[in-house]
Amino acid sequence: MNLSDNKAVTMVVRVLVVVSVAMYLAVGGCAFRSETKKSSVPLPKINRSYDFIVLGDNRPNVENLQNFLLGASRFDSPFMFHLGDMIEFCSPLAFLSLTASVSDYLSPEMRFVPVIGNHDLRSTTKSKKSSYESLKIFNYFFDYKQEDPGYRMIENGQLVFLVLNTFYPGYENAIGPAQKAWLESTLSAIDPSKSIVVFTHHPLFPAGAHDPLQNRDEIHDLFKRYGVKAVFSGHEHLYYHQVEEGILYYVSGGAGSRLHVSEKGEAVFHMLGVQVFPEWKVDILNENGETLVLD
Repeated sequence: MNLSDNKAVTMVVRVLVVVSVAMYLAVGGCAFRSETKKSSVPLPKINRSYDFIVLGDNRPNVENLQNFLLGASRFDSPFMFHLGDMIEFCSPLAFLSLTASVSDYLSPEMRFVPVIGNHDLRSTTKSKKSSYESLKIFNYFFDYKQEDPGYRMIENGQLVFLVLNTFYPGYENAIGPAQKAWLESTLSAIDPSKSIVVFTHHPLFPAGAHDPLQNRDEIHDLFKRYGVKAVFSGHEHLYYHQVEEGILYYVSGGAGSRLHVSEKGEAVFHMLGVQVFPEWKVDILNENGETLVLD
C-alpha cells in the first residue's frame, strides 16, 4: 500500500466518521440501540475481584452486550477483553454506537480492550475479506494510531497480555508473516517469570463449529516454546476449554450472538472472570455476574 493510497483511505475514513457522527446526533444518539434503551444504573457490587474479564461475539445484539457490561462492572477488575465480533459489519455508525455503549454501561475503572473479529472488519454482512479502510475505522474509534495493525502487548505487573489480529487484510483466519515475526520477537523478550495470556478471535483449537486458525501448529509451537499460560478466543458462539501440551485454550463466544451447538462445547450465554494469582481460576458467569455451573 503506497503513501498516496494510504492518504486516500485516511481521508475516506474521516469523511465517513463525520457523516456518521452527524447522523448519530440527528437521531438522538440512539442509532443501532434498542427502541427502549436499557437503564445504565449500576448493579450492586459483588465482593469478588478478577485479574481480567473475557467475553465475545455479541453481534448484532447491542442490548445483550449492555447487560454483560453492567454485570461485569459488579466486580473489581482492571480489564475487560472482548474477543471480537462486536458489530455485524464495519461502519463508523456501528462503532460509534458500540463505543457509546461501553462508555455508558462499563465501569470507568475497567479498561475495555477489543480484539478484532471478522465481522468487525467486514464491509458487508456477506464479505469474507478484511480491508485497510475497515481497520482504520476500528482504530479511529478505539483511539489507536491509524497505521496500528491490530495487535499489541499490554503489561500489568506480573501479567503480560498479547492481543492478536486474526483478520488482518490478506491474512484472514491466520497470523501473517509480519505479525508472526512481531509475536516471536515479543515473546522472546518477555521475562520468563511473568504469566503470558493471549487473546485471538479465531480459535486455534475450536470446539468444531468452525475451522481452526490456518497456521495453528506453528503459532501453537511459538506459544509452547515461550511458556504461554493461556489463550482465549471467540468466533464460536459457545463455551469450550481444552489443554493442549500444557497450554490452556478457551473459547468464549457467548455474549449475545445466536448460539452454536457442538458436541465438545456448551451452548450458553456467558462471560468469564479470570483470576491468575495466587492460583489460576476461571469462573463462568451469566450476564448479571452470577456464577454458572455447567454439566
